[in-house]
Amino acid sequence: MDLAVGLLLGQLASSALPYLVESIGKVKRPKRVDVKKAMSEAHTCRPVVPYHAPRPYTEGRVKALFIGINYTGRKGQLSGCINDVKQMLNTLQQIQFPISSCCILVADLRFPNYAAMPIRANIIKHLARLVYDPRPVDLGSFHLLMVLDLETTGG
Repeated sequence: MDLAVGLLLGQLASSALPYLVESIGKVKRPKRVDVKKAMSEAHTCRPVVPYHAPRPYTEGRVKALFIGINYTGRKGQLSGCINDVKQMLNTLQQIQFPISSCCILVADLRFPNYAAMPIRANIIKHLARLVYDPRPVDLGSFHLLMVLDLETTGG
């Protein structure tokens, strides 16, 4: 039995290897993130309070970051990531989750409380804001919806 499983896995690996090697070879590694620079820019983010919860969290701060990337007009275009951000915010409001500051990165300028476009530099800066000046009782929430890297998937 172990021999049969080994043979099957070996055949699968040899069939998949050319595809894996081809896609791995095409992906350029992004530049390293300069964490010190990102943390020094964290204060430039302009968070908002998306709604007011009846019972605020008084133990500390509740920071949130929502990112929705649809890739509109691209081969790998998605149709629901920005809407999912809206639905997540609605759900958190319905359960009265007390967000004290949040940033929303979506590629839709009409989105309520839009902070910035979801490009790499903005995502890094806003992630730095999420973890900037932490206190033991703070809460953080991070929500990201997107397709796999389009260069990897051929988009």
